Amino acid sequence: MRVIVILVILISLPFGLLAQNEPTLDIVPNPFVDTTSFVITLPASDTVSLVVYNQLGELIDSTIKEQLIPQGTQTLIFIGDTLPLGQYIVYLDVDTHVILRKFVKVDQLPLNVENKQLRELHLNIFPNPTSGYITLTNLPQKTSNIAIYNVLGVPMHVCEWKGLDNVVVDLTELPKGLYYLHVFQDATTVKKKIVKL
Repeated sequence: MRVIVILVILISLPFGLLAQNEPTLDIVPNPFVDTTSFVITLPASDTVSLVVYNQLGELIDSTIKEQLIPQGTQTLIFIGDTLPLGQYIVYLDVDTHVILRKFVKVDQLPLNVENKQLRELHLNIFPNPTSGYITLTNLPQKTSNIAIYNVLGVPMHVCEWKGLDNVVVDLTELPKGLYYLHVFQDATTVKKKIVKL
């Protein structure tokens, strides 16, 4: 197995704020054909192990073994082109947190699943969490509108995309809390969480 590490975003926050968060692990796309990505977000630098097993519990790959990883979000490209079709389990061990995720290798993906998950992977938001402004990069082609909703689904901010590579969104007037960014493209929507500090 070959693994390529890509550093996506690093955020810098006071320790007290970081302590409220927990590590996360996403797999995109899932299911996958030849290649998938493990997206790891750490609230603080920590020692991490990430291991892949098949459904019989046999070790497939020790992607990361007790390695110090900086805080922020990193994407590990997992190349499983030689693996047989079937279900696999990725095991992420971060300090006192253990996360298990299932992912499936198939011979062909439905087109809409692959495109949607790839769009979500490559849309970047930084800084996130934010105390004011966020910058959006890698917006999907044919984006029409960008909107911010609160947890009740009420639109808090809406703007039109003018075809720019980078979009800066002003959230300084919003109260602190969790919000959802929606990027509308034709009949689909890419959704991401945003935290306002």
